[in-house]
Amino acid sequence: MILKNEILKAYRDGRLILLLGAGASYDSLSKNGERVPQAEDMARQMANEMSWDYDDEPLSTVYSAYKQADAARLENYFERRLTETNPSKALLKIAKLPWSRIYTLNIDDCLEQALTRSGIQKFKVFGRNDPLRETDPIFNNLQVIKLNGDAKRVQDGFIFSPEEYGQSSARIPLWYGQLAQDYSNYTFVFIGTKLNEPLFQHVMAQMRSIQTRSPQLAYAITPTASPIERIHLQSIKIEHISGTIEDFSDWIDGKLGGSVTPWDLAVGRRPELGKIGKNRKLNEQQMRAFNSVIAVSPENLPKTHFAGKEGSIREFYKGYKPNWKDILDEVPAELNATKSFVSNIEQKSKSKGCVALIGPAGSGKTTLLMQAALTLSRSTETPIYYLREPVSDFMEVVHALEGVNSGTFYLFIDKADIMRDQIAQVLTSKEFYNIRLVISESKSIWNRRLKIALHTNVSHIEEINFISQTDATAILTKLEAFGPWTRLQKMNPKDRLREVFQKSGQQLLIGLMEATTGLGFTQIIRNDYANSGNKEHKDFLILVGLAGIHKVTISSSVVGRALTYLGSISDVNRLSSDVEGIVVSNNGRLSSRHPVYVRKLFEQIVSTEAIEECLIALLKAFSDYEAPVVRSLGKQDGIVFKSIINHRFVKDMLRGDEAKILNVYSTFETIFHTDGLYWLQYGLTLRGFGEHADALDKLKTAREAFNSPHIEHAYAQQLMIIASKKTTWVDAEPLVLEAVSVFEKATELGWDRDYYPLVSSVEGHISVVIELLGVTEAQVIAKSYTNKLLAAKKDTADPRLEKTLLSVMTLATTGEWSKQPVVFESEYE
Repeated sequence: MILKNEILKAYRDGRLILLLGAGASYDSLSKNGERVPQAEDMARQMANEMSWDYDDEPLSTVYSAYKQADAARLENYFERRLTETNPSKALLKIAKLPWSRIYTLNIDDCLEQALTRSGIQKFKVFGRNDPLRETDPIFNNLQVIKLNGDAKRVQDGFIFSPEEYGQSSARIPLWYGQLAQDYSNYTFVFIGTKLNEPLFQHVMAQMRSIQTRSPQLAYAITPTASPIERIHLQSIKIEHISGTIEDFSDWIDGKLGGSVTPWDLAVGRRPELGKIGKNRKLNEQQMRAFNSVIAVSPENLPKTHFAGKEGSIREFYKGYKPNWKDILDEVPAELNATKSFVSNIEQKSKSKGCVALIGPAGSGKTTLLMQAALTLSRSTETPIYYLREPVSDFMEVVHALEGVNSGTFYLFIDKADIMRDQIAQVLTSKEFYNIRLVISESKSIWNRRLKIALHTNVSHIEEINFISQTDATAILTKLEAFGPWTRLQKMNPKDRLREVFQKSGQQLLIGLMEATTGLGFTQIIRNDYANSGNKEHKDFLILVGLAGIHKVTISSSVVGRALTYLGSISDVNRLSSDVEGIVVSNNGRLSSRHPVYVRKLFEQIVSTEAIEECLIALLKAFSDYEAPVVRSLGKQDGIVFKSIINHRFVKDMLRGDEAKILNVYSTFETIFHTDGLYWLQYGLTLRGFGEHADALDKLKTAREAFNSPHIEHAYAQQLMIIASKKTTWVDAEPLVLEAVSVFEKATELGWDRDYYPLVSSVEGHISVVIELLGVTEAQVIAKSYTNKLLAAKKDTADPRLEKTLLSVMTLATTGEWSKQPVVFESEYE
């Protein structure tokens, strides 16, 4: 058998997926030493065990009759024939190689036994309706997807009989839906199946119904295929290769056996990782850390992101944030602020310190941060890393980087607010010595949150505001080379300079778009949306925008499932191509234009009805993952889920429409029933609408679903709210006492700011006592809290804590208490 080099390349790039049919288990043995039965053998054996005359009935018919006659005996048959198997040599060779995901139509455990013996990877088996999980980016964990059932999980049922095919076709199982998404994005090799299983054909037919899609070329390996079958396979972009699983395993083992590690496949997906980990033996934590960062240097940066032709307008000048190819090609102009910023990093940064870049939204902070990282890498031997995306395990990333760097290193972080608490922990921890942080954030968020969180550890703040005339001249040079120049070309040089300089004052993004198009920013967006296509295209833009507004990308498979929930059969790849210029697809991730662009789209142009519909569909797509959802997702998709389910965001997007907001949350009461984050946000939403009893009920459910300091705090706040509305202390006291106890539990669980539950407890307790018992009793309470507040003040110099301490001490000594209403909800919830 001659196999294609394309298959080998797809494997080395970490983009090859296997789908195994019955023939893949052909030479494996049952635990009694007999060959694992194929479909016809299994049908005959089942009939014999029931003493029935077998007349070549199909397996589905015999299985259905056996199940009806004696289900317990059927279970015993599966256990004897299909578990604790002895896998074939072919499967053992396949198991010696790392994979990200393997689908199988078989119900035996031959593949699992082979993987157990190999020990190359940890693996987990998923049934067709199990919650989804993202693949492991460093390939240490393999997913085995059993599409038609598992002999070890008889209770889940099988897909053998016509009835079962019909039931599954009515509602496509979760992993069959994921298979359809993967089929569009990966190279598949089908082994041991002629692809004639009815449910598999149903899913493939759904994908093929999209005539303009461009699937990856797949390969089917079977011993024979008729000319008609070959033509049929070619029509659906599947190339037939004559051979068996033994031929395939011998070939791929001969090419790669013993020479490929999981990390090699991670490097295949991200080639720059090979230079980071070169000549190093990395542990798993370090591998995951390196997968989260880019080691910045001209030689190491990824250079393959620009998919356009030479001479095409670069996406940067269409309103997208820059990629590293743009920075290497010097597509954005180098502004005066770049040189100043780099100089201040070199002179003012310190170990376990932070240099911050702040400015208005759309002022070019991301571009400047990336330029500074590359410029600095050219002038220093100090290692420089750039965090690719927000991470949930930031402390582990820093641990790993400290472990491979004996001296100082820089870590650049864009949009730092998402991880502010973890950044604060790193800067104050005694575990780290070598890290120097360089971060960026919008000026408003910096003033509201980050300045407080990082206060004493910030060695320099660089603010980017207005551009100079020199900057405008540099921008024009770059626009002519890489951007839309038609309108500006018609002007004389003086008018061009005036146009860019005046319009690019504070929001560089908006100014450049207006200067190059001659339209106002809102009109640009309105035109883009109106001309994007039909409803499917608009839904697609909204779904991707719901991630883009939070400054992250989103998985194309998540968007694809959301489109399915909206009733769309369009392929994500086609839609992405159709709206090129508004959405960018890169390595299975989708990104929209700048968050400023997306926010304007949602606030002024898209209807709340459309946003509500897409928001529900996207949450349904996330509900396919195991709860708690954020732990089952990749880092960026986890941020998307946390962000779009947030009560403030939903209220903001739906412009305060109570009916629509409550409809979003009530839709998921039986879907997210074990996800604490959902119940927390649902409770906070009801609180915002004054439905306090219902809010308390939802927050109780959140506590049952998940143990979290945030949930404890919200529940305690709700108790205080209800207590504050009582008319007698007898009714309020038990609520207040429980609230105080729960606030203490929130602190014990590890609240990121230890003072926060204490401040809430103090203010709520005193306010209720003043209202119901008077100032004298409140003074007693105030004195009891003073020492706790003084002790907390020694650990953190926070203005909020100091304000509360001053108010409490004033009450204790003078009887005066702040007349401001108590705020029972914090910005941190």
